[in-house]
Amino acid sequence: MAVFSSPSSSSTTFSGCLEQKLWLKWQRTWMPQLKVVFPMDFLEKGIFGSNFAMLGLGDIVLPGVFIALLLRYDVSKGTNSNFYFYIGFISYILGLGMTIGVLTIFNAAQPALLYLVPTCVGIPFIAALLKGDFNDMFCVR
Repeated sequence: MAVFSSPSSSSTTFSGCLEQKLWLKWQRTWMPQLKVVFPMDFLEKGIFGSNFAMLGLGDIVLPGVFIALLLRYDVSKGTNSNFYFYIGFISYILGLGMTIGVLTIFNAAQPALLYLVPTCVGIPFIAALLKGDFNDMFCVR
C-alpha cells in the first residue's frame, strides 16, 4: 500500500509508474487495465462517433493525487493562496493537451504519462525553485 504524504513521495511514484508503463510497452506484454474511452469525433458525430481515444485510469488518478498533495502543501503554508495547486492543475491540462496534440499530429497512440509526468512534476518543481520553496516542498520528513 502506497502512502503519499508529500509531493516528493508522490512525484517519485508518478515517475516510477511512467517507467513501468514504458517497460511494459517495450516488453509487449498484455495487462488488463481500467480505462476511459471517449469518441474523438464527438463534435461531428456526437456519442455515435467511431474514432475512439483511451485514457487510462492511472493517467487520471496519479496526477490527481499529486495535484491534491500540492493543494495540501498550499494549505499547510497557512496562506490564502493556492499557487501550487493552480500550477499543478494547469500543468496537467498542458500535459493532456500535448498528448492529444501528438496523438492528432502523428496519428499514433502515445502513453499519456510520457507527457503528464514531465509537465505535472516539472512545472511545479521549477516554480518551487523560483519561489524558494523547493526545500520545504520536496524534503522528506
